[in-house]
Amino acid sequence: MIRKGKAMTEKETHLGQAADLRKLAKAIARERLYAELNHHSKPLAALYEIGSEITSELNIDALLLSIVKRACDLIGGTYCTCYLYKPEMDLLERGAYAGKTHHPGPQFRKCGEGLVGHIWSIQAPFLSNDYLSWPGRKKEHDSLPPRSMVGVPINFGDQFLGVLVVTAFLPHQFTEENTEVLGMFAIQAAIAIRNAQLYDQMNREIFERRKTEQEIALLAGIGRLISSTMNIDEIYEQFAAEAQKLISFDSISINLFNFQENTLRVAYVSGVDIDGRRPGDTIVLAGSLSEAVIRARTGLRVQPASFDEIEDQFPLLSPMFQAEMQSFVSVPLIYRNEVIGVLHFASKKQNAYTEQTFHLAERIGIQIAGAIGNAHLFNDLNKAEKAIRASLLEKETMLKEIHHRVKNNLQVISSLLGLQSSYLQDETARAAFNESISRVRTMAMIHTHLYQSADLARVDFGLFIRGLVDYIKQSYGRDHSSLEIGMDIIPTTLDIETAIPCGLILNELLANAMKHAFPEGRKGRIIIGMQLDGDNRVLTVCDNGNGFSEEIDSANVKSLGMKLVNILVEQIKGRIDRKIDNGVRWTITFPQKDERGWRNG
Repeated sequence: MIRKGKAMTEKETHLGQAADLRKLAKAIARERLYAELNHHSKPLAALYEIGSEITSELNIDALLLSIVKRACDLIGGTYCTCYLYKPEMDLLERGAYAGKTHHPGPQFRKCGEGLVGHIWSIQAPFLSNDYLSWPGRKKEHDSLPPRSMVGVPINFGDQFLGVLVVTAFLPHQFTEENTEVLGMFAIQAAIAIRNAQLYDQMNREIFERRKTEQEIALLAGIGRLISSTMNIDEIYEQFAAEAQKLISFDSISINLFNFQENTLRVAYVSGVDIDGRRPGDTIVLAGSLSEAVIRARTGLRVQPASFDEIEDQFPLLSPMFQAEMQSFVSVPLIYRNEVIGVLHFASKKQNAYTEQTFHLAERIGIQIAGAIGNAHLFNDLNKAEKAIRASLLEKETMLKEIHHRVKNNLQVISSLLGLQSSYLQDETARAAFNESISRVRTMAMIHTHLYQSADLARVDFGLFIRGLVDYIKQSYGRDHSSLEIGMDIIPTTLDIETAIPCGLILNELLANAMKHAFPEGRKGRIIIGMQLDGDNRVLTVCDNGNGFSEEIDSANVKSLGMKLVNILVEQIKGRIDRKIDNGVRWTITFPQKDERGWRNG
């Protein structure tokens, strides 16, 4: 019996050891799975964070520089170059480069030329881990050190935008996984580049349209000063009545010059009815008084002593002389430095017009020329103005669409981060993902306010803060808690370059207060303020919760949140102060910004 008992004990021992080995194997498998997930999630998380950064940048030059820096860091290159396609030249032009490089590459590349041109031609990623042995290399680069190069096309749908190339100064530095990650990054870069190009185009076109609209309004204002109506027939009637008060005449006429046919058209006549001299009639220019005035670009006085004299000088005036007209003064109508016609005065009195009358007629001619020119342009300007307004409306609609798309892209990034975080077991990693989601959604809220606002360039920051507070309270489960959040905010609008950093700063400080100042649902109060102090704006966040250790320097805190706050404060050219007294009070002071830039530097 003793032997049997001993045998059973040994068997149990072996079974226990086998169970321990199975547990160990499972633990090792879990560790390997976690390491694999972590290995793949890091580049994805980096991609999402980078994507949210670059898609919010609408300045094309700053965007391209950000793209090459981020691409270089993403896959560990020495330097990176981005080429943009110029359809008017059918060439690739170097848009930006960053990193340590002996030579950034040529300014332009043709299709099929070098590695950049090769990627353009094949429209696919290309990896060369030993560029000096690649047959398609540019021979002038053979003197440079050995290197690895990986490049991808930048395509927005079916539209080719450019090429992104990352280089390392050692061979065999890149993998197929690097190529895949760079390709995913290029998709985000394409969206950002296209948005920035559209934004730049919209801004330039809106500026030009508004400039033209201002010129049109100025021209219309000048026209209204000259005359009380833009109806050309009313202009003529009013002009004749006013001119009669200054210059005595028995006949007045306005003949407009037809440049193409080299003829005159009678636009207006009053005082005498002569066949061939009625409104709408065409007069041959050759041999007429009008021809002499147009060619000389100056007025003439004609006061003939006899019929023979008028026949000899200006035979086309004979019908007027036979209608008892004895004195004539004619002046050119000059509009925008071009002679558009001739103004004629005629009187039955001999020697009726003096030198003084002649100069007065010239001044009147200047006025009526402007009125005629503006009246003829008025209909065209009306049509142009309607077209411009329609175009402006279209561009503003497109600008709203850009903000809407940026918001949607940020929401997609936020959703992807949320989806990725659901696969994470590590609570610290999941919390980091959730913080990134909060930051992305803060930026998305800015763009939501922009496309919903009548002003597409500025955000009602007070309205934005209220929405952000509601979102953060809900995110931390404090929307129905005893935590009270008060606001002391003056009516404030901020441009997008200031609103996004301020929104992210506020997001970080509120999140920090909710997590650390009031643990375990503790009661408390947070007050958010926005005031003016001279040329500066002052953003404050204070709470009566757990204080901050005096020994901790906020400028050197190692947490990502506080590092981000300090970077963003520097971005808006501000300063941040912390005061600890029954809680923590954060004060961010930054200069106001107008259309010309920062007011105090």
